[in-house]
Amino acid sequence: MVRKIGTDGMVSTLAGKMLQPGNQEGVGTNAAFNRPKGIALDPQGNFLYVSDWNNARVKKINIATREVTTFAGYGVFRPDMDGVGAQVMINFPGHLLVHSDGTVLIGQANSGRIRKVNAVTGEVSTLVGGLQDQPNYLAFDENNNVFALSTGSAQVAKYDPAGQLINNRIAGSQIINDSDGAADRVSLANPGGFVAIKGADNKTRFYIADSGHKKIRELYYE
Repeated sequence: MVRKIGTDGMVSTLAGKMLQPGNQEGVGTNAAFNRPKGIALDPQGNFLYVSDWNNARVKKINIATREVTTFAGYGVFRPDMDGVGAQVMINFPGHLLVHSDGTVLIGQANSGRIRKVNAVTGEVSTLVGGLQDQPNYLAFDENNNVFALSTGSAQVAKYDPAGQLINNRIAGSQIINDSDGAADRVSLANPGGFVAIKGADNKTRFYIADSGHKKIRELYYE
């Protein structure tokens, strides 16, 4: 299910059925998901993208009408394959990230890939592939570079907008500690969340849920 929390604090169901997993398009509770994993809003605030983990698809929800459609993914587990829309293989789609131009990135931790979807044409391509460190969480900086946080290796890697590796470890030390300091000398432990926020100075700061150390860490990187 996808739930909605209103400004009045009330919780309602936007789409899906409670305790009824499935793979069904439709409106509101007539639609069905199977372990929705990631969620992201389009730049205009009109649509939600939802990674439907066990259905190997990314779904799209029209917030106004609550209509659920398939955005990308064929819905079967076969080797990952690029292409267009519902003809593409996307195994276990995870974290989603939407660029200001509408482009959608999909983190596939199990496949070691970051996929890129053109929201206009539906074309799906592999931005980064063959990763040993799972891209569990994704974020952009002010220059459209892509940052990938791996829960397993507890490190953050940086890629340019074309998917070329810039630095495989800008944060996360192999030496275990929970002190603050230079990003590549501070260790993270089972990080479970990652978000980027652009400040008034137009610089991006990243915030990491450092679950193992029970801290929220701030990362500033140039």
